[in-house]
Amino acid sequence: MIMMKVFLVIFFFVVLGGLYYYQNFMLEKKPIDRNKLVSTEDGPLVVNEQLPGNIINIKSVSLAKKGFVVIQENLNKEPYSIIGNSRILPVGKSVDIPIGLIRNAVQGEYLYAVVYEDNGDNVFFPEKIDIPSRDEDGDIIFVKFYFNKNIGIQQ
Repeated sequence: MIMMKVFLVIFFFVVLGGLYYYQNFMLEKKPIDRNKLVSTEDGPLVVNEQLPGNIINIKSVSLAKKGFVVIQENLNKEPYSIIGNSRILPVGKSVDIPIGLIRNAVQGEYLYAVVYEDNGDNVFFPEKIDIPSRDEDGDIIFVKFYFNKNIGIQQ
């Protein structure tokens, strides 16, 4: 009877060890690239570094459906509280879009610009009514951008 219990305990640990090895060494791991869409000249959303303050400028956004560019604070390297949004934007490319923030952004801070689809009423209502837009891979379209008081100053 004791031999059977010892055998079962050893078998249990061998199975757990095998599962651990399989998950950590055999499966192909794809790193999550949270900055996949950051500021490329031909990307769907382009935001350059910004001067600290309460107004930012979106360089360009290309939309498949009417929608908004929404500014969200950073919490643990993820978009969090909404602190500003654009006016309703048409399908296609829009450029130089000003967005007012409900607070001042400070030197060295980074925020997220996230594209949201409109539900058809031309008014921004976050999360439950207007939802984040996704690209063809199913990823939310967003960029991370920084505030730098030294942009535009020649060194």
